[in-house]
Amino acid sequence: MLTIPSFTAMLPFGLLCVACLPNTAKVATSDATASDATATTRVFAVIVSHNEQDNNAKCQPVLNDAQLWRANRDATLAFADAVVAGGGAWDLQSDFRWIEQMHAWERDEERSKTAGMNVLRYLATTSGGRISVDPHNHDGSHNYADVAWLLEQAGVPDTGVAGGFIWYPSTSADWERFKAPLTGLAHPEHAWQPHVLWGPATHQHSGPDSEASGVWRPLAVDDFHAHDPSGDLVAMGNYVDTKYEIGGGAGIGELLSALRAGEFPDGVMVTAAVFFDQCGFSEEDVAAVTALLERYAPDVASGDLVWATIPEIVDTWREQYAERPFVYNAPPSAGSECPPGQVACDAGPCNDTCVSDCRTTEQCPNGTSCDDRTGLCVP
Repeated sequence: MLTIPSFTAMLPFGLLCVACLPNTAKVATSDATASDATATTRVFAVIVSHNEQDNNAKCQPVLNDAQLWRANRDATLAFADAVVAGGGAWDLQSDFRWIEQMHAWERDEERSKTAGMNVLRYLATTSGGRISVDPHNHDGSHNYADVAWLLEQAGVPDTGVAGGFIWYPSTSADWERFKAPLTGLAHPEHAWQPHVLWGPATHQHSGPDSEASGVWRPLAVDDFHAHDPSGDLVAMGNYVDTKYEIGGGAGIGELLSALRAGEFPDGVMVTAAVFFDQCGFSEEDVAAVTALLERYAPDVASGDLVWATIPEIVDTWREQYAERPFVYNAPPSAGSECPPGQVACDAGPCNDTCVSDCRTTEQCPNGTSCDDRTGLCVP
């Protein structure tokens, strides 16, 4: 658990959030009231990174060349040094291929620089709580249970975090499977069940990825941003423009401005994340994360911003914020609003999704025509 001190004694510790959504009204919803608030409303942020499988353009060369993988290992350690030195917090979320290549290509020469440990175990256990290593996965030959088992075998503590999932459309949502233990595909003798969800996305990030901020227990696949008091899973929101190359971490500043303008109720956690691609780590990324932490250091010192890992944020929500749900900037449902150039489909195979507006594309499948009223292709 992250112990949050007073404003005057605030430690330089915090978290960052990053995600992408269409322009929507930023509406805050919470069950908290001023009378029952016992903790101060603050912005909690975390830095997050993913490595991916071979079909990812940045990871493909790294996963197929020992020299490039070792260079990426060195870059990962440099990034970690920058995060820790700057008082930040980082969730490194790994898919199975990077772990496999770690076992294949990491030598005693490399491990001598990480206290004799493999690099993931080293980062997860020697950073003073500033780095968490979580499973990340795109189902194929392996699923989340397999990745969690591979991390366990590498000596990485289980964080209970599922680092990325499909929330939209509801017909494709895959997070409710985590309500029960998940059996491995490559290692069916092992099962794993997370209790924290991070990274609500869409297939190939076609949108809308969720840009909500806050902590809550998702209700259902068709009402993800509503709170279920009896739910087993906890979601942490990313807020907007999560990728550093898109937003540069500006979402944190937006939330801090809203905090100081009194837009949030008392006793809630406002959250954000900033995202980097691990396979693309470079000197520029190290400089960027260093500058990011320096930029927000005054906000940490004031007590308005806290850097913390995802597990710490959720533990703090449970133990210091009495599990008060809070959702800010939740995206619209397909039934209420869709991104520009798309319309809501409420029937047939596309039910509860946003689809291209045929009045704009002027294209429909054979045997259908564009309905000028709805923008949908109809028989």
